[in-house]
Amino acid sequence: MEECGIGPTRAYSWPDLMSAVRGKKDSLRSVRTILSRPHSDIARYLPAPAMDDLGGWLRRLGLEQYEAAFRENKIDDTVLPSLTAEDLKELGVGSVGHRRKLLDAIAALRAEVGASTPRPDVPPATVNATKDTAERRQLTVMFADLVGSTALSARLDPEELREIIGAYHGRCAEVITGSGGFVAKYLGDGVLAYFGYP
Repeated sequence: MEECGIGPTRAYSWPDLMSAVRGKKDSLRSVRTILSRPHSDIARYLPAPAMDDLGGWLRRLGLEQYEAAFRENKIDDTVLPSLTAEDLKELGVGSVGHRRKLLDAIAALRAEVGASTPRPDVPPATVNATKDTAERRQLTVMFADLVGSTALSARLDPEELREIIGAYHGRCAEVITGSGGFVAKYLGDGVLAYFGYP
């Protein structure tokens, strides 16, 4: 396997570097850019580690001292993309610089894994949320009420008034739906209707 030496003690395989620049327009320029970066910056462009290569991934980051803690806490390639700064503190990563390196590398893993690994702090999206069905429409809103209902309520018994208002609501609903409208709400002696909805 052809090796590209980067830094005094680190070596990266050519396939690792090529997979790091996958999808770039000018791969040679991308490889040169990656090779010109400091060692710790290169590791975040490398592919996600498999569980058996977690130690290698940490070594490429220059953080091999945490390998035992990761293994003792059963951190594998399915858990790794969802680790937070708080999780890293619990794992014993005391240095802010080391946590930043790990979080940057983990963010790169998340980007590589994409939406297939849901984050625990984000609720899963629903099927309806992924479909954009919004459209622009003209909507007419109509409100109608019974003229003189206050005076009528003073003259009639509550039961009689309820019958009159019920008959009024029924007739309004017939006319509105017959004209292609939608009764949104009955408000006392009034009717709220939409035309052009839904």
